[in-house]
Amino acid sequence: MNAAQLPIRDIHLPAEPGFWPLAPGWWVVLALTLAGLAWGLWRWRQARTRQARLNAVLDVLQAAEARYQKNHDAHRLAQDLSELLRRYVRHVRGDHAATSLSGQAWADYLASLLPEAERSSDLRAQLLALENAAFNPGVPPDQARQWIGAVGQLIRRSFLNPTPAEAARV
Repeated sequence: MNAAQLPIRDIHLPAEPGFWPLAPGWWVVLALTLAGLAWGLWRWRQARTRQARLNAVLDVLQAAEARYQKNHDAHRLAQDLSELLRRYVRHVRGDHAATSLSGQAWADYLASLLPEAERSSDLRAQLLALENAAFNPGVPPDQARQWIGAVGQLIRRSFLNPTPAEAARV
């Protein structure tokens, strides 16, 4: 028999490997990508929730300031700001026990929410005067602007510096 008569086909290469199923390395890359996207989405939602809470608290502060601009009642402003701070500590910061503090202990607690460099005796004095004015109907209106500034600073700065437990909770 000669070679032309043999039932032998010509040499050919095997088929290219298909796209599916993926190699194990691609599964690892896919899993890491999905985990990174899920983590990024979680952090984004966490940041949006924090920002929404801050905006809600600042809206209440602005409403109290607008009410003061309208009627110039420093006693009512002190009550509004005192209530805002207690609600902020209870609901946003999550410290239910601190809302029962009063006087110097309350002012010291509020000052402790700020970073160490920003805890001034002037801020403590303003917070203490605000606490006393909430219960004193004869409040002179000269400190009202300072109270609004102190409460705004306290809320904004303490939002930027949450404790680790608060950051995990939000």
